[in-house]
Amino acid sequence: MTYDEFLARLYERYGLVVGPEEVRQSSLLDRRWINAEYYDRDKAALLEKMKHAGPAVEYWDATAVVGSRFESVSKQSLITGENGRCPSNRG
Repeated sequence: MTYDEFLARLYERYGLVVGPEEVRQSSLLDRRWINAEYYDRDKAALLEKMKHAGPAVEYWDATAVVGSRFESVSKQSLITGENGRCPSNRG
């Protein structure tokens, strides 16, 4: 899932507000004097920590994806086979 989808799920399931979109949805900006720029920084900081820890990857086009490394490895092994070759190519 993308990083933005991940943040949306954190908000929907647990009420955690990390990024500016979740701040808007929570109406915190309306109720309190809050600078939305802080949430941009929080969003970027969390992504950096997740990239360093492993569950997030950011691609060349600035698309960030969150998921288990084991999940992507196991999906890749289903596609290519255990030895890295295409399953239909037994050679």
